[in-house]
Amino acid sequence: MGQSLEGDISMSRLKLTPDGKGLQLGDSVYRPIDDSAVFYYEVPGSLGCPMPDPGVDLKEALHRHGFHGIIRCRLTDYVDCSGTTHSFQESGGSRTLRIGDSIYRVTQPAGNLSWFSYELATNPKPGKPHLVVCQLINDRERYTTVTCNHAPGTTWAAPYEGEEKYVPNNQEGDTWRCDVGSAVYTGREYYCDGKPFTFAMIFYPKTERAMITISHRSNEVEYSELNGAAVARIWMFDILDPLPPAVSNPSRNERTVALYVPHPWFLYSHFGIPARTPEQRVKSMEEQSVISSFVGSISSSFT
Repeated sequence: MGQSLEGDISMSRLKLTPDGKGLQLGDSVYRPIDDSAVFYYEVPGSLGCPMPDPGVDLKEALHRHGFHGIIRCRLTDYVDCSGTTHSFQESGGSRTLRIGDSIYRVTQPAGNLSWFSYELATNPKPGKPHLVVCQLINDRERYTTVTCNHAPGTTWAAPYEGEEKYVPNNQEGDTWRCDVGSAVYTGREYYCDGKPFTFAMIFYPKTERAMITISHRSNEVEYSELNGAAVARIWMFDILDPLPPAVSNPSRNERTVALYVPHPWFLYSHFGIPARTPEQRVKSMEEQSVISSFVGSISSSFT
């Protein structure tokens, strides 16, 4: 899986850096952002801040997944969650805790919903994906949801300025609900090693600032004051290379994945493109096919 930086880059042209954490290609060094070694940033590539450390053995990861190129990313913003910069908001009761070597912001331990959010800068272009990366911790049973939305008062990027004023007629009620979200939990049947790990997901921003919200619902088996969604750092990356089709070994085993979509608008609303004209909706579906192919889908059907 991956987009070659210069066409077909073979492993013979690459070498691991002395610390084993990066790939040397000519005069450039690239380090992985995610633990599957799919997305990379060029060193130093930072804004004077810590960069993601997925904690993987890069040689082992490349051996396991194979090397299929480098998908380059450029950092657009970074948040240290121990602070309250970047238009910080919360439902109330979040606190900072030192867990291991990092300081984490942790939501309230109890309640149906508690959250905090930050606004991060993006480089919005219709159909252009970004990568949202969070540093989490595998220390106990935790339920963490990460959602991406658009900061209040922002307008859509060119050429769709003003589209934020359009209110579609669907179950959501407006275009400012969460664009995309995902969740992760640790503990219970999974071993807790007490180590940090990176959580990443693809996001298509429509505006120059995105609101990243960390939320928690208390589903833990046992109550503890230490419970809650915990995040130490958040990074926003602009993905520079096109998302390529997934590369995998031929397999006789296939799985069918069903996605429940209660309104057609949800199929068209997540790629930085409005959904008001047939041409716009076709463009959104083309972007949907790109990301579906990237994650390994070989066919799609709608009922």
